[in-house]
Amino acid sequence: MNGVKLLIKHEANVNARAADQYTPLYGAIRTINTAIAIYLLDNTQANPNLYGSTLHSPLQHAVFNGSTLIAVKLLDAGADPNPQGRSLGSPIHATAWSGDDKLIKLLLGRGANAQLLARPFGLRCMCCSTSGMIARYSHAR
Repeated sequence: MNGVKLLIKHEANVNARAADQYTPLYGAIRTINTAIAIYLLDNTQANPNLYGSTLHSPLQHAVFNGSTLIAVKLLDAGADPNPQGRSLGSPIHATAWSGDDKLIKLLLGRGANAQLLARPFGLRCMCCSTSGMIARYSHAR
């Protein structure tokens, strides 16, 4: 953490991409380094919508990892609740994979669209069906 603070103190570009195309925020979320992710979101102009080389958004990784705190921070910072990633679909699809009811409620409450088709196959997640997990919460908003 001290290294991150020192770089920011010396005006490092928090949205710069490394060779693997990860920004510091994306890398912190991908590796589940919650303290650094929160620091970047609270103290810098880190862009919550910059994808990494895996073509997933920071929000998709946060919800796939089950990090409600990071998901809230990202959404508060302006993260798009409906980006489409390469294999996780949208954040609501990634959340359905993890089965986290709290995250599903959070995303639906912040504008996630449960009817988006998951890329790359153009299919809805079975959790988005009328009898599925997400459907239970769509009506409860």
